[in-house]
Amino acid sequence: MLLFSCDKNDDGRAVSNEYLFYMEGRYVLKEMYSEEPLDLNFDNIYNTDLFEEMDCQVVYPLQLYDASVEYHESSDRLEIIFDVSNSQVYSESEPYQQCFVNQSLYYSKILVDESTGDVSVITSGTPEREEEFGYLTGGHYNERKLHLNVDKILFTSEGWQTIPIHIVYEWNNP
Repeated sequence: MLLFSCDKNDDGRAVSNEYLFYMEGRYVLKEMYSEEPLDLNFDNIYNTDLFEEMDCQVVYPLQLYDASVEYHESSDRLEIIFDVSNSQVYSESEPYQQCFVNQSLYYSKILVDESTGDVSVITSGTPEREEEFGYLTGGHYNERKLHLNVDKILFTSEGWQTIPIHIVYEWNNP
């Protein structure tokens, strides 16, 4: 017998605490891409796969980025913390020089629609960091994968641009 605990969210829809507990855990970065091809490493090769474009990493490589999701039943709050790449530009004129360093974004309350898996941001825990490191604009959760959409300001071969990027994290609890 399976027991589900249900509550209602702010919209009056039923949300299963079991579903939110199921989302909890540590996730590792699997993909990071943009819809438009970019040249972030200034080799005149444009790519949508940002793993291919971020070849200068400071601290640790993209493959070690992670995310964590926690559900706090007492406050009915789902929070997320995740690593994103932030560019450190050393030269904005040719020859361009740029490296990437990991930065964390924290959201103290997000909503997940259990029927669609759509992720909505309610409250950012670090609004002062968003301007520099990116804004979570939404996402999707399914099959133990967390798909996040982030608007980031990146230095490209065309100069500074706000780029919508898609980040995919896969559940990785031992």
